[in-house]
Amino acid sequence: MNTIIGLVMVLGACALGFTMSGGELMALWQPNELIIIGGAAFGALIMSNPIPISIGVLKGFGQLFVASPFKKTLYLELLALLYEIFIPSSPTTRLRLMGLSWVGPFPSSRPGPCSIAML
Repeated sequence: MNTIIGLVMVLGACALGFTMSGGELMALWQPNELIIIGGAAFGALIMSNPIPISIGVLKGFGQLFVASPFKKTLYLELLALLYEIFIPSSPTTRLRLMGLSWVGPFPSSRPGPCSIAML
């Protein structure tokens, strides 16, 4: 669904921008050019990949229009895991990872801009 919405948005924005600048919309319809560009792209795909890969690409093209198996909860779980891995719980460890160190005693509240220094 996102693919179709994105395609409609791209084509609509291009057509709208072209007509707003004074262009004639039928001037964009060039079927010969579409055949040339599409054939060149398909030929480059065939030339640059082994036959099994090219066949896999063509078979996988239909997957663009199928709903994703990954849902919002999975993404949220992944973000929570990444947060747990990369954001340490200790404020001093967090500052060391950012390349900062404390100049004075450790304050009980949030540090101000003058209480930290670059390493």
